[in-house]
Amino acid sequence: MNPEPSGILVLDKPGGITSHDAVNRIRRLFHTRRVGHAGTLDPEATGVLVICIGQATRLAEYAAASSKRYAAGFTLGVETATQDAWGEVTARTDASHLAEQAVREAVCRFRGPQLQVPPMVSALHHNGQRLYELARRGQEVVRLARPITLYEYHLHAFCPGEQALLEVEVLCSTGVYVRTLAADLGAALGVGGMMHSLRRLQAGAFGLEDAVTLPQLEELQRDGRELSVLLPAAAVLRGMPQYTLQFEQAQQTRHGSPLLPEQMGLNAEDISSDLPLLLMDEEGQLIALARLEEGRIQPYKVMQQP
Repeated sequence: MNPEPSGILVLDKPGGITSHDAVNRIRRLFHTRRVGHAGTLDPEATGVLVICIGQATRLAEYAAASSKRYAAGFTLGVETATQDAWGEVTARTDASHLAEQAVREAVCRFRGPQLQVPPMVSALHHNGQRLYELARRGQEVVRLARPITLYEYHLHAFCPGEQALLEVEVLCSTGVYVRTLAADLGAALGVGGMMHSLRRLQAGAFGLEDAVTLPQLEELQRDGRELSVLLPAAAVLRGMPQYTLQFEQAQQTRHGSPLLPEQMGLNAEDISSDLPLLLMDEEGQLIALARLEEGRIQPYKVMQQP
């Protein structure tokens, strides 16, 4: 029996399919059920969708919690029920008086930490139901504002007119709804706004340079080379401290037993308690995630079994 495939796939998701559709395609291509995505992309959005396969699904929470970079197109002077171009138009306002400098200044004011009210067309739960399910039935409920951060927010292009068109780029924390950025910007300028395009350029450590398309994957699968595009599970945790264990230490870790820092040539005071430690075997494969607890390095997520 062939071993279960395991690793990180960075997909350049096309428009017109949901993130769940993409996951189902990957399940068929890799002949495994253990597939999940980290960070949903709307059906019409394109770009980086991080997909975890096999054992790597256990690290999906770290990929989902990472920052994201987007290139988006906004239209000012139009409001829709879904805050994007695929919803029913609810209002139109002449935006021809807007000057580029005024828009640029408004964009700048949105940078930094803030609160954002999620849209009704989101997958968040309310009393056990998804918000978008309620929205489809014409219901609207009060949503609590959530803390987000816009690390970068830039206006790259501005085309004036009754419906002004913008091209923006944003680097943001997880949980940001870019469509809501468009609506909030339009509201701040007094004309309303919506998002008409969205492409995710980066998710955490992964960018479009790491990504493959579905046609490329299908061609690789026909040649029996689909596994060649999988990145190691530890790639999700790029930049976090890594330590290579000797054979006996690795075996001890696979059983979930703690190690003393001095066994690894470390001082406890030099180890950050805020970041997980990546414990690797001598072949460079991730054995476990660990944390410093009471002076010992304790595995809490073992990836390799003894």
